[in-house]
Parts: sequence; structure tokens; C-alpha cells
Amino acid sequence: MVLDTLRSMVQELKNFGVEMCAIVQRNGRPVIYDGIDGSVVDTYATLSATIVGASEVIYTTLGIGMPSGVFVRSEGGIFVGIPLGRKAVFAAVVKNEEALEKVYEYVARMKEVLESV
Repeated sequence: MVLDTLRSMVQELKNFGVEMCAIVQRNGRPVIYDGIDGSVVDTYATLSATIVGASEVIYTTLGIGMPSGVFVRSEGGIFVGIPLGRKAVFAAVVKNEEALEKVYEYVARMKEVLESV
């Protein structure tokens, strides 16, 4: 049930300018993904988890709390990696700021779903 709910949410994000997105275990294993070619999903998942994990190590080392997310911007879009608690990460590439706002909405809902189990 939880996975079905999360899968539906990931798929809905396509309607708002999200190019690709995934829910990934902290070890880099993809759990749910959409818009990602199967041949690169493992690489995308592993690197996304690594980027978020590395930012957490940097912030912890500096003693400035945990980051709420990692954002990499280019002319073509925005990569976003957001922790979903201790066990998972949400990673996406979005077209614009409007899509990023939708990601924030959905990630908040995803966290609620994950906390309910």
C-alpha cells in the first residue's frame, strides 16, 4: 500500500514539469522511479544518494545542522536531492522553479506517508 501510494505520487510529478525522479535507498538502490531509462537508473540512484549523503557529512562536520536538500542548477533544469528521513532520498530533475515548488509539496506528503509506517 505504501509503495503504491509513493509510486502514484512519483508518476503524478510528470504532470508538473518533473523530467525524472526517484525514491532511492540511502545505499543507492532505486525503490521507485519514473522518467529514467532502465539502463541508467542504478547510476542515477547511486549518485543521487551519494550527493545527498555527502552534503549531510559536510554540514555535520561544520556543525550547522542537516541540509534540507541539494540543488544543482543549469540552463536545462534543476537537480534536487532531498532526504526522506534516515532510510531514503528523493531525487529529481525539474524543468523550472514552478516544478520545484511542486516537488516540495509532494516530498512533504511522501514524508508523511513514510512516517505512517
